[in-house]
Amino acid sequence: MATKADFTPEEWANLRNGVHGTAFLIMMAGQSGITGSLAEAFAAGHALVEGARDDNALVAALSTREEAAVSQDEVKKFVSFGRKPDEMVRDTKNLAFGALDAALATLAAKDPADLAAYKDYVMATAFKIANAAKEGSFLGFGGERISDGEEAVLEELSGKLGLPIPTA
Repeated sequence: MATKADFTPEEWANLRNGVHGTAFLIMMAGQSGITGSLAEAFAAGHALVEGARDDNALVAALSTREEAAVSQDEVKKFVSFGRKPDEMVRDTKNLAFGALDAALATLAAKDPADLAAYKDYVMATAFKIANAAKEGSFLGFGGERISDGEEAVLEELSGKLGLPIPTA
């Protein structure tokens, strides 16, 4: 199992931004409103806690608050009140999926076990966040568990990772 010391700074940034950038992308794609956004942020935090306890050292190292904070700073470059939501989602997607593609290539060349653990962690985190809040509900009634925007991101992510979208 690899650790942070086994990667160049650029490789590590791609590993970090691949997972955390994808998490932010899912949160932005859902446009959940304040209550839903809080539920999704809580789900993201829970995924970090689970990742920090993972048996895979790489996943655990990527799951620290510090790594999430660095990725959050990267995403903040695209998020502002003057920008349209679809532009912010597009730019976050470019950051996250560009980093994810590079991270997958790096891990494929280094260690298949770390590659599998990383893929599982990215998909599980994205699905947990997408499934955290109902989209389009009113006081908890109606709405859908995963929005069309989140579903589109999950489908593209599934193709990149070569993993099915979880069902529960």
